[in-house]
Amino acid sequence: MNLSNNITLEIFEEYDEVTYYTFRFLGDEFSEAEKFILNFIDKKEFEEDLGIITKMIEKIGKSGAEPRNFRNVGKMRDDVASLPEYLYSSKLRLYVIHISKNIVIIGNGGYKTTKTYNEDPFLDSCVSLLQTIDFKIKSNIKYNRLSIINRKLVGNLSYNI
Repeated sequence: MNLSNNITLEIFEEYDEVTYYTFRFLGDEFSEAEKFILNFIDKKEFEEDLGIITKMIEKIGKSGAEPRNFRNVGKMRDDVASLPEYLYSSKLRLYVIHISKNIVIIGNGGYKTTKTYNEDPFLDSCVSLLQTIDFKIKSNIKYNRLSIINRKLVGNLSYNI
């Protein structure tokens, strides 16, 4: 469990149409996207699902991050989403912030064993964290401390959450 409240956004993957960002807590060896992958990569029962999620990320990266590619999971005022589970049969959830057609921030996630993510303390914390980051990003864009230029976030990429 990370005790730091400081995060930095960093590029995770770049494709023709989408730049995927993730974030890293100050002092952590791995970003949140890397933690998600590392948590499931060696588990045989999630091999197919992780492969499907990886292919979906690649496909979206090549064609653009359209809203239809995501399922909103947060509140009406935020852009926290997951890849829609109807595209694959797993209960493996990867949570993201859909900033624009060209920018997506990948967070963490896990195996959903409850009816809603709110009932699972870890999944709820993943979504809550992304909601906080989404608010910070929107605030920084509003006050010109952060801009979107050519599929990149330019400006303040570090936040105290």
